[in-house]
Amino acid sequence: EFPDTPVALRDPNEIVAKGAALYAYRLSLKNEIDQYIWEQLGEGVDEKDVPEQVRKEATAAIATAKGMTTEQVEDIVGITITDVSPKSFGIKIKTDLPSGETVYQVSNLVLVNQELPYEKAGDYVTYSDNQPHVDFEVWQNMKGARAEDVGRADNYTVEMDECESMLGKTRLDFEHSLPKDSPLRVTFKLTRDGRLELYGQDLTTNREIRTSFDTTDVMSKEELDEAVERANRGRIG
Repeated sequence: EFPDTPVALRDPNEIVAKGAALYAYRLSLKNEIDQYIWEQLGEGVDEKDVPEQVRKEATAAIATAKGMTTEQVEDIVGITITDVSPKSFGIKIKTDLPSGETVYQVSNLVLVNQELPYEKAGDYVTYSDNQPHVDFEVWQNMKGARAEDVGRADNYTVEMDECESMLGKTRLDFEHSLPKDSPLRVTFKLTRDGRLELYGQDLTTNREIRTSFDTTDVMSKEELDEAVERANRGRIG
């Protein structure tokens, strides 16, 4: 159920590829190989014009500099990265517990490691009588990230203290005030290029709102730097 809350908008973070450390290290190795090739053949040479022998020399040189074998470098550079969500994403809701207590929670629509692109809808209701609008708050968390949590049904309900941060809000104004328990539908769509699209709909009057969040990395700079450092020490993960 959605409470009536104030509006505050800000950009969320963008989706990055699965295995951020491996992704970053792969990119680093490829850049070093390209740099070596450019030094031999000239900067900006087209990849299809690079002789196989020069490519092998470049790979061997970078492998030696990293203390790795040529085969290890080739394996990493040749990996195909699968686009997945590195976080879980959900909508903030207000819930009345059987004890009579009212709490705020997050209802996840997308779970961490979900392959992209992905689209999912969730059905909710208004919380109050005569509610004039609803604010959709998008929150990120890591619910479902642990191996023992994969596949658990309760990954889709998250306590607020388990959430990392709010990605943003958007408001849907109703055509007229709606009674308590009026149906609403929220759809999340995550694309491979890192766009989180939210589509909210009042199912009583069919009023709707669409919002796209364009961002840069849901991992913090510190997290990514740490991942690259681990990878450079030979522990890729």
